[in-house]
Amino acid sequence: MPGFFNFLAAAALLQAAPDRADLLDVPGDGMFDGMLAAAEGTPPVPVRIYVSPAMPHRPFLTARAASAARLAPVPVPHVIRIGPVRLEGTPGTAMISLGGRAFLRGISWFEGAMAEGADVAIGPQALPWARVRFTLRPARPGERRISLPTVRESLIATVVRFRIGRQEVRLGFAPERPTSVATAAAGALLVETNGGTIGETRERIRLATGVERPVRPMQLARPLVVEGLPIASLVVRTRDFGGATSLPGLEGADDEANSDEVVVTARAAVSPAVYYIMLGADALAPCSSITFDNEHRRVELSCLVPDR
Repeated sequence: MPGFFNFLAAAALLQAAPDRADLLDVPGDGMFDGMLAAAEGTPPVPVRIYVSPAMPHRPFLTARAASAARLAPVPVPHVIRIGPVRLEGTPGTAMISLGGRAFLRGISWFEGAMAEGADVAIGPQALPWARVRFTLRPARPGERRISLPTVRESLIATVVRFRIGRQEVRLGFAPERPTSVATAAAGALLVETNGGTIGETRERIRLATGVERPVRPMQLARPLVVEGLPIASLVVRTRDFGGATSLPGLEGADDEANSDEVVVTARAAVSPAVYYIMLGADALAPCSSITFDNEHRRVELSCLVPDR
């Protein structure tokens, strides 16, 4: 059982400071073969681990993987809300091994998978490497580095701050998504600032643990430019978490198709508006790589864009 002994040997190094020279290169599909155990010295089980910038700081597991590893639950549920959908998970701790290193983390498990085909989903800031690199395509001559400070707040993915007009928004990164996605509040803001026009087509996108949310396409009369990266179109979640902002003209428009949804209306006392844009493959097309610098809490993109 060489995998078992390698797991325990790596676990013995948990208390040592991470080697800041280390770089983890994430494969193109984001998948690692790894191991999961309840604690140091307990039998591990093999798992498939998905690593992506769009995944949470806190590792999310499937209930099946947690059961197989005999993880001990904490008797306080971990509740997350996605629009009107309430997901109740079970928190605990676990030893995770991937890429030749083992580390102890607080985790939560849910019935559904955070990412299809994965037992464990994890974001780059939760990994014990100084830098985590996602290669999107071969580098091209003339690329320049875009460096932005990362923020860890209530959102589950790694984000950076950005301003659209006077409003501060959060930008995340989801290179696996073909199209960039905005929350309803951010979409309403883009209607005002960039002449966003909402399309008639109704679509649904998969978010966390199998939850799907309604979206509509939006075309921008004036592209949103993020550090030289132009965004001319994206999809927008038509209904969201509450708050004082809604998509103009869509109040109640999707009720018949999605009667369980909640329109974003003036409910700021219940839940503030969330201004969040996830940059997909369309916005990241000029970039060859995204590197998360966990030591300095920055994200660096190598992109073929004009100098500012």
